[in-house]
Amino acid sequence: MTVLVTGANGFIGRHVVAALLARGHEVRALLRPSAVVASNASTGSVDIARGDLTSRAGLAPALDGIECVVHLAAPLRGTSAEHRAVTVEGTRNLLEIMTGSSARRLVLASSFAVYDASRVGSEVDEGSPLLSRELSVALGPYTAAKSEQEQMARRWSADRGFSLTVLRPGFVWGGGRELPACLGLDLGLAWVVVAPRSRPCLSYVENCADLFATAVEDPRAVGQTFNVVDGGDVTTWQSAGDHLRLVRSARPRLPVPYALAMGIVPIARSLLGLSRRRGLGALVAAQFEARFRPVRAEPRAAREILGWRPPWTYEQALRRCSDAPSVVGEEAAARE
Repeated sequence: MTVLVTGANGFIGRHVVAALLARGHEVRALLRPSAVVASNASTGSVDIARGDLTSRAGLAPALDGIECVVHLAAPLRGTSAEHRAVTVEGTRNLLEIMTGSSARRLVLASSFAVYDASRVGSEVDEGSPLLSRELSVALGPYTAAKSEQEQMARRWSADRGFSLTVLRPGFVWGGGRELPACLGLDLGLAWVVVAPRSRPCLSYVENCADLFATAVEDPRAVGQTFNVVDGGDVTTWQSAGDHLRLVRSARPRLPVPYALAMGIVPIARSLLGLSRRRGLGALVAAQFEARFRPVRAEPRAAREILGWRPPWTYEQALRRCSDAPSVVGEEAAARE
């Protein structure tokens, strides 16, 4: 199959490209005109297309002869305007150009951020309640944009006859990336682990990429939504310790029960509201709940519908990451 990957230069995108190539697909990577190809990207067998989702420049040629689009491009950080320009309007531009192209298959990267943590029970699955528009906006520009993007893709696919699959990755992790946000708060001298006995909704990046590649080629994925998580019984406490070692940090871990942390949030926000320390932006009740509320997640739908299981165990993934360089505090706000 001939596949266009947007956001191919990003952390997830590089691994998705590699996974598709390993399965024998022809891959075209959509990169911004000014983008430098990532040093660890697989480019030997990849057709590089230059285009800009925000202006439609180069999108029609990039889609020429394409059968399937894997749409990953979205900023992780930035202003509301920046998120809307790429994630919402950029997706709209892509869908409009797809309408007149050969591409009728769309695999969309959504996010766990679209779930309403306040209404999810002890386990989140693909049928769990989603955020209202008002709450998604209150949770920040990334969440608002991803929620609107997924809803728009569903409407367009229904109206234009695209074969849509939506994948919602949890907290993606892997070598060379900063610690997943669900693993705690960085208070400088210590790492606070909220709900230490919970099971974090993590997705190892190579497992994540493998499910994207599976969704591309398996017809049973059409019309489905899949949570992209590793599952398992590793606790937040253990995972935080493992990840701190991966990034060569000697900071001590401080366990804080979730209920206690939620009670402290209003006070901490008041006392630290003027601080710019990284991580304290989570000290808003709804954001804190979305980030730390103890819920379990298993890749149940992917397992039952596609027969998929994460190819790498947690222990294997850690070993694969052990030699990767640390980039804590240096991760670019890439369009992934």
